[in-house]
Amino acid sequence: MRERSTSSRRAFLASGAAAAATAAATVLPAVAGCLSRSAETLRLSAYERESLPDSVLLADPTAPTAQFAIDYPDRYKRDRYRTLIRTGSMTVLNYQLTYTYEFGSETREAARFVVDAEGSGEDVGNAEESDATYYRVHIDDQRTVEREWWEFYLDLVDDPPADAEGVTPPVESLSETDRRIVDAALGAVYADRNPPIDVGGDAFGTRGPLYHEFLDADDSALVPDPPFEHVRSNDRWFAARAEQGTATPTETTYSVEPVADTRAGFEDHVRSTLIETDLSPESLPDAEGDVVRTAVRTPFYEEDLPMSASLRSVMERLGAGEHLPADDAFELGVEFDHLFATVDGTTYAFDLSVQP
Repeated sequence: MRERSTSSRRAFLASGAAAAATAAATVLPAVAGCLSRSAETLRLSAYERESLPDSVLLADPTAPTAQFAIDYPDRYKRDRYRTLIRTGSMTVLNYQLTYTYEFGSETREAARFVVDAEGSGEDVGNAEESDATYYRVHIDDQRTVEREWWEFYLDLVDDPPADAEGVTPPVESLSETDRRIVDAALGAVYADRNPPIDVGGDAFGTRGPLYHEFLDADDSALVPDPPFEHVRSNDRWFAARAEQGTATPTETTYSVEPVADTRAGFEDHVRSTLIETDLSPESLPDAEGDVVRTAVRTPFYEEDLPMSASLRSVMERLGAGEHLPADDAFELGVEFDHLFATVDGTTYAFDLSVQP
């Protein structure tokens, strides 16, 4: 989910400015619980990006987390980054350096970059302008693979036996890693909420932590047979389970493309390739300017279908015009995302979505 930057958002748009929008556009009040739309609508949102280059730069090789309940060790992440920089390619399971997203009817790749100081791959994020190389990350191949792994999970027990005994985390007799696994299993069932989720009937690999390649089941006391039958948390009881089965993680091969050898050059590359245009309202026709003002100054701009000429023109300026259906045959759930522009000197990411 994208987060909206609110730290420097201007005051709410005055009602008089909203009234200046085109007659075809209906700007709906952006108040939760007050929207009552009988027709499909178009919603244009704007998210401030104070430093676009920093937001697309993976400066710390340990920052991205593996898409497992227990993350990869930092040393492994650094090794993967060094391999990527040194050889130009690397393959990893359930680890996202960049990603694809739907843009209308096509799939696009999000812009993500890494930096290497002095050609070593060691000091990522601490490079000086004179000795750093910046790379764009690309997805070369992505596929689902099968692995025979163990899963530890907690099965909700509504009526525990009268003589049942259970442990309450943290279980001091377990290793630090095993305590993390138990905590992650509790997180999977939301045991700190009321009521927790019952995952017992869910598919293998979705109920609790998997023992992936850097979480050795042979070093764990929780598999194949947990040393306790039950776990107690917040007056709830869970049966401790361990099961071996076929997991289907995503294996991705990444490559890198050098784009700059200084920080200034990297920033210039990001601005020239990602920022489509200047949408400062004063430089636009009145109706288009009102669309942009509303999107930037309020939670979003909305209008009922069919799309107004002013909104279509704004999207064309953002570079999405050729992807918009000419006959207004928008499908629910379609998004046009990752569109960047400057507005009065500030960079924004724009997103057009179709709402019910």
